[in-house]
Amino acid sequence: MPTTFQKGIVFEQVNFKYPNTQRQVLHNINLRVAPGETIALVGENGCGKTTLIKLLCRLYDPTSGDIYLESKNIKHYVISELRRQISVIFQDYARYYLTARENISFGNIEYHHDVKRIESAARQSGAESIIQTLPKGYETILGKLFDQGEELSIGQWQKIAL
Repeated sequence: MPTTFQKGIVFEQVNFKYPNTQRQVLHNINLRVAPGETIALVGENGCGKTTLIKLLCRLYDPTSGDIYLESKNIKHYVISELRRQISVIFQDYARYYLTARENISFGNIEYHHDVKRIESAARQSGAESIIQTLPKGYETILGKLFDQGEELSIGQWQKIAL
């Protein structure tokens, strides 16, 4: 799996309906995302934005059509390797009333004791500036479930989750 994208992501004639339903959620989606390009998925509730991302993560496979990553059909990637390369925060992400370090380490539990990787992830997500304001830094318990916990704004929780 490449670590630097050179060809990007392509959806070709992608259709999708959830199992055991007849309603088509996505119909003939064609999309190209160039390496380094930032896009926004905008639309009404239920129009398929989240479904599109779930297909990219291979939480589901398209009913028909193809999705390519670096010119390779994502069906040919080992799912665990593909998912290791993708970070997604869905609308209903979890908030863990644990330390900031532990929350970040959930992104890749193989490295939950690797301080350098955790700090690098915090820098890349924009969470480092939040963590620097916390009384115990990375060891601050997040959320007000416990007496010593620090509550974060929704946006701050999202950066930690990312």
